Amino acid sequence: VEEFRQRLFFSLVMFLIISTGCFYFLNVIVEIIKSPAVGVKFFQFAPGEYFFTSIKLVFYSGLILSSPIFIYQVLLFLVPGMTYQEQKILIPILIISYILFGLGLIFAYKVLIPSALKFFLEYGANVVDPLWSFEQYFEFFSFIAFTCGLGFQIPIIQVVLCITNIIKP
Repeated sequence: VEEFRQRLFFSLVMFLIISTGCFYFLNVIVEIIKSPAVGVKFFQFAPGEYFFTSIKLVFYSGLILSSPIFIYQVLLFLVPGMTYQEQKILIPILIISYILFGLGLIFAYKVLIPSALKFFLEYGANVVDPLWSFEQYFEFFSFIAFTCGLGFQIPIIQVVLCITNIIKP
């Protein structure tokens, strides 16, 4: 229990350090997130909207960037109690899972989000001007990115279901 507490504490400290770094580079992160929204002017529709959205952005960025450290710490705790066969299965699955999630985020950023934004901008182009809330755009952006990252986990789910004999290949 003490070892797990230390590993959890270390992961939390690393999350805070990485989140602080994300806060320092907040403007760069915001520009990266805004870049697919070409031709859109963002507005702040409520007091503190950008501030609270920035806090969410820093939290999510810190969470994504510190998750490999957290997963590694959990593995260091679990691996001594696992058989060699379990280790041989679990470690590659976790590594591939993280890579697939990252590929899902990249796919969402490079393909899905620009395509969706283009559709939404062209759909009402003759009727309304695009004046978007940064908070609503960030929610849209993070929803698509996260669900796409999860969608790229389907091969991992299929492999785990086959390994555990829940389904047959």
